[in-house]
Amino acid sequence: MWGPGLAALVVFYLFPKARTKTVSFLGSSGARSACFCLTPILFAFIGLAIQSGRLSYKIVYYLLMGGFSTLGEELGWRGFLQSALRPLGRVRGYLLLALLWEVWHFTAHTKGTLPQVMSRLEMIVPAVIVITFVLAFVTERTGSLVLAVTLHEWIDIAVDGGTGYLLWAALASVPVWTWLVWTWPKRIGESAERALDSKAASISAAML
Repeated sequence: MWGPGLAALVVFYLFPKARTKTVSFLGSSGARSACFCLTPILFAFIGLAIQSGRLSYKIVYYLLMGGFSTLGEELGWRGFLQSALRPLGRVRGYLLLALLWEVWHFTAHTKGTLPQVMSRLEMIVPAVIVITFVLAFVTERTGSLVLAVTLHEWIDIAVDGGTGYLLWAALASVPVWTWLVWTWPKRIGESAERALDSKAASISAAML
C-alpha cells in the first residue's frame, strides 16, 4: 500500500522543483482535519458499544492503522501526483490520475474469466473515476491530505462489506464531512492557484 507514497517521497527529495505547496498533511486547518478524521472513528466506537454492549478500544486502533496504510497510497495520488498533473487541467489530470489508480489495483480486478473481468471493470472503472473526482475536489478545496486518506479508508470499508456499525458510522459522518468541507476557510494563495488553473486550461485548450 505504500508504493505510491514511497515513490512520491523519492521524487520529492531527488527533484526539489517538483515539490508543491498546494497540499499538506493538515491543510489550512489542523482542527478541521482532525475533526474530519476522528468523527467516523467516534461514531464507530459508539456503534460497536451499542451493538456489543461493551466498550472496546481495539476498533480505534484498527481504524487508525487502516488510515496509516491508506496514507501510503494517498501520499502518492493526492499528495503528489494530483498537483503534478495540474498543468493538464482538472478534467484531464483527474482522468489520468483515475487511470493510474486503477492500473495500480489492476491485478486485484482481473481475477476470473474474461467475461467476469469485463463485467467487473464495467462497474469498477466508472466508480474509480467518480471517487477520484470527489477526492480531488476535497483535497483541492481544503489542501488537506488527511481528508483524502479518511475518505479513501472509509470507501474501502464500505466496498469490502464492513459490518453494520462501520457502515452506520460512515453514513452518520457524511453530514459532518459535508459541513466541514463546505465551510472550510480559504487557503492563503488560493487566488494564485486559480490563476494557475486558468492558465493550464488555456494551454490544454490550445493543444486541442
